[in-house]
Amino acid sequence: GVNAADLRNFAGTLGNAALQLESGELFQLAEDLWKRAIGFNPTHAGVHYQYGDFLIDRGRIDEAATALRRAQDLDPRDARSLRLETKISLARGTFDPTIEERLRSAWEQNRANKQAAMSYLRFVAASGTLEHFE
Repeated sequence: GVNAADLRNFAGTLGNAALQLESGELFQLAEDLWKRAIGFNPTHAGVHYQYGDFLIDRGRIDEAATALRRAQDLDPRDARSLRLETKISLARGTFDPTIEERLRSAWEQNRANKQAAMSYLRFVAASGTLEHFE
């Protein structure tokens, strides 16, 4: 028997290695590592979120949405959920107003957070509701 914490750490390490491979544009190797990480620990939400983000970047939006749903089932409160929902929405050109509300709320919680402001601004600009951004 393998310790569950060790398995989780191993899967997370594989996911982090896959991120490095992606940044080096070794996309097939990165994907292979994410799949291995998920195979080792299918209940590791973080690896599913990372893999979904990778799939979005590769233009595989439907697969990314599937990975996002799996990750949300495992850990719906993870902050990456909103980021991936936003990226999928932008890629599909569908602008769910609940995503806009959540982005705005994240920005309003900390107006000094430039990443939250840019995410909200990018979404409202793409959705045609830029007047909502003060």
